[in-house]
Amino acid sequence: IKALTQKRKGKQKEKILCFKHPTIADDCIDAFNTLGYNVAAQAYPKTGSLPILIAKENPDYLFTINARPDIAEAAKALDIPYFFWTVDTPDYKLHSPSLIHHNIYAFVYDEAVIEKLKPLGFDNIFYMPVAANVSRLNAVSLSQEEENKYLCDLSFIGTLGEKKDR
Repeated sequence: IKALTQKRKGKQKEKILCFKHPTIADDCIDAFNTLGYNVAAQAYPKTGSLPILIAKENPDYLFTINARPDIAEAAKALDIPYFFWTVDTPDYKLHSPSLIHHNIYAFVYDEAVIEKLKPLGFDNIFYMPVAANVSRLNAVSLSQEEENKYLCDLSFIGTLGEKKDR
């Protein structure tokens, strides 16, 4: 595995390995590409060795939506910085001791959660609100019929979190 993670010679762009998620991962991938990163998208493996899968991609960084202790452990073993953006509350995995490491960075949209986790040893935890891909959303056009059907003053899109959505 260590041989696979050696830095590539003549590499032009830093590579981020992004693990897919049904919420905003694709929008994050678009943003990373816009910022000039080389981005590889990967589904969470159902079987097999996570460190070997990561090592084969040879990324400079790992990224997920929400905390993934298994990816944190692989990142520590491979000495690859791992960052995640927590967009769900509660995210019980955020309380995993495996996420406390100098090379793991948490971005959380709830400042109260950050204040609870900092005293537990989370030095690399930062506030970042949930965002939207404005370019993608501005490209959406509705017919007058669709606008009449869906126009409202207030709406909710999401779940109550009672069931796992994976």
